[in-house]
Amino acid sequence: MADLKILYDDIDLKAMRVWDDYTWNFKVNVLRTTLFSYNARWTKGKQRHFDAFVASRDKERCQKYHNSCIWSVRSDGIYFSNNNSTWTNTYPW
Repeated sequence: MADLKILYDDIDLKAMRVWDDYTWNFKVNVLRTTLFSYNARWTKGKQRHFDAFVASRDKERCQKYHNSCIWSVRSDGIYFSNNNSTWTNTYPW
């Protein structure tokens, strides 16, 4: 299970299960302080808190392919892609 904590406007917390998808749209604020953080839990006590979107880090890399930042929680870690075909294990367990 994973919990999404969004520190932007008034978007609710979202609990997700295996194979769930969750999509949201937003605009980066003028100060570039927009932040979306995420708590992911996997079996056998694996868990990780990470920032799913940090404006200063992700605005440009996510604009390259249709403004997409895609995360996938897997058995060996949390993967990032901005094109849904090339994946990087950004946060190993």
